[in-house]
Amino acid sequence: MVRKTIMVFLALWGLFQLTNTALAKAGGNLDITGDWQTLDFETKQPSTIIHIWESGGKYFGKIRKVYPGQATSLERCVACRGKQHNNPIIGLVILEGLFKKKEGRYIGGKVLDPRSGQTYRCQTTLSADGKQLKVRAYLGFSLIGATDVWFRSLTERTKQ
Repeated sequence: MVRKTIMVFLALWGLFQLTNTALAKAGGNLDITGDWQTLDFETKQPSTIIHIWESGGKYFGKIRKVYPGQATSLERCVACRGKQHNNPIIGLVILEGLFKKKEGRYIGGKVLDPRSGQTYRCQTTLSADGKQLKVRAYLGFSLIGATDVWFRSLTERTKQ
């Protein structure tokens, strides 16, 4: 009886440890790196895939894919200014300079709208499950702006 109780205890303890380890890995290591799907404001259909990466403690994002039939399916960013002007849309860096303030919150960046060529300040908030990214774009103060929700792409979900 004592041996059976000890065996059950050890089995439950081991299961508890495995569950805690899995939860820590799933929740503690989430960040904004990876591929994100954006939706068209009007049609709510997939618009682009944005790839976000980290370099030197800052986060950047570029357009990896444009879905056919989207307004952003321009071949070049003719509305962009400076070094981005007339660059190909695929590979265009549209998100730069974000840094992690705290878990799930990134601030201090800029986001480029390739349709208008306008650059906005931005900050992002990652959902607790890591599947949604709220991107807040604004001029001046964050109270005056718009928030777009990006969704972790299906290919990225299968990697996790």
